[in-house]
Amino acid sequence: MTVSYALRNHPKISEKTRVRIQEVAERLGYRPDPEISKLMRHLRDTRRTAFSHSLAFVNSWPDKEEYQKGYVGGIYKGAKARAEALGFHLEPFWLGDYRESEEKLSAVLHHRGVPGLLLPPWHKPDLAPAFVWEHFAAVTTTLSIHEPKLNRVANHFHHNMELALRILTERGYKRIGFVETADFHLREESMASGAYHYYAAAQSPRRRIPTMVFTPGDTTSLFDWFDRHKPDAFIGSLKRPHDLLAERGVRFPEDCGFLCLDALQHPALAAVDARPEDLGHAAIDNLVAQIFRNESGLPALPKLTLIEGRFRDGCSIRS
Repeated sequence: MTVSYALRNHPKISEKTRVRIQEVAERLGYRPDPEISKLMRHLRDTRRTAFSHSLAFVNSWPDKEEYQKGYVGGIYKGAKARAEALGFHLEPFWLGDYRESEEKLSAVLHHRGVPGLLLPPWHKPDLAPAFVWEHFAAVTTTLSIHEPKLNRVANHFHHNMELALRILTERGYKRIGFVETADFHLREESMASGAYHYYAAAQSPRRRIPTMVFTPGDTTSLFDWFDRHKPDAFIGSLKRPHDLLAERGVRFPEDCGFLCLDALQHPALAAVDARPEDLGHAAIDNLVAQIFRNESGLPALPKLTLIEGRFRDGCSIRS
């Protein structure tokens, strides 16, 4: 039993003993049979609790129905379809039903035998989720969960920014700006802004435009930035700056081009499709693989899978 626990990285066995047993197993050339591992996991879980083929999709947003809307809804749709294809059922859980307590939700899910958690973008990225991690395999579809370190499937923000810059350059734009929000910057881990800064640094001084950090409702700073730097196009993490400038009289694309990094903001605007359904699909593949390998708890070597966005043409840039 000690050997079995050690080979599964079970927390009951001390790290020193686990390492010693795993070194011996490696030296002897031991390799687990994945089918037997899957069967034994099922037998262990049915003895301990009623093992469930349900997976939990945890919604931390104030709106209980957020999992059916917009970007989070796209992740849920893709994840649900993939889970069903693999023989699992993806069930939404709202943290608000458990007094915002990950510990309470953990207890309920563990009692029901739910083996895996899928965490979409977290409502408060500055607060670390506090699930009882040793009971579950877990994957998140966001970079906004900085702690604890989980396996993550996320947007390739660096690629998406480079794609947007390349499209605008090919369409003949010379002075390209970037308008983001502080929340977007926190959630993309400087991948998009880093790609833009690299682009800007390569421009001549007269074409170099600093990033505008937009606060929704602060029209003065946005207008000052636009009047001072006179971009002939800009990339936005939201479409709100486009709307405010249009209300002011800026014509798109005649006076200025606009490309949004979120295609869900408006169906007619030029944008990058972040492919949320594909994120959900990939996240379920990752999660189910962990379950079949009998992995639970925080990973020793967290992995990051990046999904590249796709350009969608639209009316806000010239053809």
